[in-house]
Amino acid sequence: MIKQSLEEILKEIAEEIYPFLHSPTPDDPYLIEQRGANLQSYITRLTKMISDCKFWKDIAIHQAILDSRGQVAQTVMNKFCEAKCQHENYAVNVIDGLIKKCYAENDWNRTLLSKAKAEYIASQQSRQNPH
Repeated sequence: MIKQSLEEILKEIAEEIYPFLHSPTPDDPYLIEQRGANLQSYITRLTKMISDCKFWKDIAIHQAILDSRGQVAQTVMNKFCEAKCQHENYAVNVIDGLIKKCYAENDWNRTLLSKAKAEYIASQQSRQNPH
């Protein structure tokens, strides 16, 4: 499976995913369903992206260990590796937050659809049983 570079991942997030997640949720139930389908797609894509970021982080850690040539104590090495992986850590944290936002928005969309359904049923019942 082809891995995206960190630059490609962050560009996709900035240009497509972030703006979508920060756009208002529509009122129309049909559009809410479409948004939910898009969210599911983004969750899948973000999950792949976070895997790619962790792959690149592992490579950066490995390279940092090789660069140290064993001249650094283990506790210092851990901090050194974390510092060397700042871009990878940033990407992982951003993507993790976006995945959480997707799930939260999906829950909100379900709530909106349930509300719309209840309102529709109530309106149908009031038409059938006018007082």
